[in-house]
Amino acid sequence: GGAGGAGGRGKLERRKSMRELMLEKQAEADAKPATVPRFASDLEGESALSEITVENVYKLVVPRLCDFLPASLDADAENVRWSVATATGQAIRYRNNIDEKFLVLGDIIRHPDVGTSMYGFVRAGPRASTWFAPDDVRAAVVTCGGLCPGLNNVIRDIVRSLSNLYGVKKVWGIREGYSGFYLHEAVELTVDSVADIHHWGGTVLGSSRGGFDIDKITAAVRAMDLNQLYVIG
Repeated sequence: GGAGGAGGRGKLERRKSMRELMLEKQAEADAKPATVPRFASDLEGESALSEITVENVYKLVVPRLCDFLPASLDADAENVRWSVATATGQAIRYRNNIDEKFLVLGDIIRHPDVGTSMYGFVRAGPRASTWFAPDDVRAAVVTCGGLCPGLNNVIRDIVRSLSNLYGVKKVWGIREGYSGFYLHEAVELTVDSVADIHHWGGTVLGSSRGGFDIDKITAAVRAMDLNQLYVIG
């Protein structure tokens, strides 16, 4: 009887997954005319909250090299996808460059009492040009102070980004913190040498507290002819 009763009710339809529902919604939105913003067409019939408005967005200023160095040092080098350009032999540009007008809003929670102004962070991403020409970059990385999780990840990503994204030829590692500038020989960091260091603890360069002798460090930077120094810690 139970089996017959179940058969009599017929086959239950499978409920659509959230992903399927979202895809259907997206397809419906894509099919609508593009004469109005998509979000506006989705909100037809909804009431606008006149009490909540944003009239001004203030950009938080980010220090730039041009604020401290003469413009004559700006290589204004075209920013290309170096690894792709190397593989294809063509200068492949980024599809979407970011400029100072791309902002990430700092406070998305709004209510009538917060006013009509807010602030925004300059969005990270590829710019149309770079201050340094990749062939002229001479970079070094140093870890200082106490240890914390993720130091090797930072070292690895700096080396990989400089090498793979910008085509920088050499990146040096300063050993054992600030004192390594004048007490130890620097080591060359390559994509291969840092490939697995994110699985290791500590820092592959070593670190130490103290040792900040500005005169000796400056002399070492000049002797190595560095123009980029990444200090971690």
